[in-house]
Amino acid sequence: PLTKGIIYCVNRNLLRKPGWCKQWLSSNEIKLIDVTETIPYSSKKAFTHDTFVDIGDEDTFIDLLIDFACMIHEELVKSGRVVINCKNGRSRSPQVILAFMMLRGIPREHCIQWLTLAFRSQRPTITRKSAEFPNFPKFHNVTVALEQRCIKHRLDIENRVRTNIPSSCASS
Repeated sequence: PLTKGIIYCVNRNLLRKPGWCKQWLSSNEIKLIDVTETIPYSSKKAFTHDTFVDIGDEDTFIDLLIDFACMIHEELVKSGRVVINCKNGRSRSPQVILAFMMLRGIPREHCIQWLTLAFRSQRPTITRKSAEFPNFPKFHNVTVALEQRCIKHRLDIENRVRTNIPSSCASS
């Protein structure tokens, strides 16, 4: 209810299978955001980095996550559905969804618990293969820094959001 829509997190290989979107998402006309290829708004690059972020380098990734959250929001306002994906849908795309929820005001720990339960119950094959699924620990320092920015520098976040999306969408 908070998103007023549906956010799908999908493995890139599934999206490339002919007819998969039509069969499982009931449409080929759904916005796909591949976080490894899409450069959102004023960010300088896509989310290609798939390892722990060095201490002190979190700000670039926080801005990237904010920009992706704006893209998700805009698409949910337009069509009510969006697909977020990376290579396997285990680390980067779950991080983007986590950031989206945090920027909606949900505490980080609550988001992690809820998303972990959702991902593990909806993707049991990956859960059996990967002990860290979704792999939130990989970007722990980034989400902690995002949480701190949400508390201490909320105005900076609001200014970035206003820069990214039209005021008609940003108000919600």
